[in-house]
Amino acid sequence: MTVLAVSAAAPAFLHSAPPVPPSSYAEGFEAGGRFFDDAVGVVHIRQSGSTAETDYAPGIAASSGTFYARLTVQPTNNINGDQSTVCTPGAAESNNGFSCGGPFTEWGLPYGGFDGHFDTGVPMPTYGSITSIDIYPDTAFAATARASAGATDYRFDWDSDLLDRKGRFLQDYIFNVATGQSTDSCAPSNATEGFYVIEASTNSQRSGANAHNPTPSNPPQVCITKSGWYTFTHYFGPDFGGNLFVQMTITHNGTTVAAWILHPKCMGTQVSGNLCTAGSPVPFHAVGANFLGWFPDQEINDLAVDNITRSPVL
Repeated sequence: MTVLAVSAAAPAFLHSAPPVPPSSYAEGFEAGGRFFDDAVGVVHIRQSGSTAETDYAPGIAASSGTFYARLTVQPTNNINGDQSTVCTPGAAESNNGFSCGGPFTEWGLPYGGFDGHFDTGVPMPTYGSITSIDIYPDTAFAATARASAGATDYRFDWDSDLLDRKGRFLQDYIFNVATGQSTDSCAPSNATEGFYVIEASTNSQRSGANAHNPTPSNPPQVCITKSGWYTFTHYFGPDFGGNLFVQMTITHNGTTVAAWILHPKCMGTQVSGNLCTAGSPVPFHAVGANFLGWFPDQEINDLAVDNITRSPVL
């Protein structure tokens, strides 16, 4: 009887315990995971060296391990009801009336968080956090887009965003990427060479951002001219004044090829919530959580990604 009583009570105790957010997250697609289809983007896991895709970086090896993922664009889909406009992948630069929403992660949380309402994130550690993803830019694909002289312009945005300590949205921090055009400031002189142009901003999608912008809000504009796996990293932490400091870097084979530093200003709900003063730096103590790692615009069919991570700064 005693054994039965203890056994019956245990589930109630476990059910009442609050869920514990993961302290770190690593998605290498070796055994599935928590990187979710969304909007018009579908995740397909592929074995290293797979030749299933022929339109983008065919036959590439995984960044590490045995598997990686391809992000398929299905323009007529509306997964989870999250696509608000028509998706037109690769439209001309001047066509800004759409976006192609893509997959996302909540850094180890289930879809929608523990309650399914997208209102929580993974708490920000005392000394900050680092998020990253490996992405494969294929310059042969970009060369075809460049040869169109602006008629085709494929883009993707990778966003790592934050919530404040009251659980409200704080801001996006985004790598804006596009297939390069000869008019870009960092374009290679060889007119047939494919490349990608990249900027860092706090805006996404065609209506809010453009990697071809000759005067980016966070210079410089950077071009990638070599195919391969590149690691896109966000570092969130306190600066020497105790304010939020965001460093965004791109590395290739251990070498830094681009870096931006952002010092976010207080605005919106953080002002109304008395977390900081309008126009002043965002205090690091106002930051509550890492929220999403997300492709708010992802127009490249079969874009290859691997090694999506979030870890605390120790």
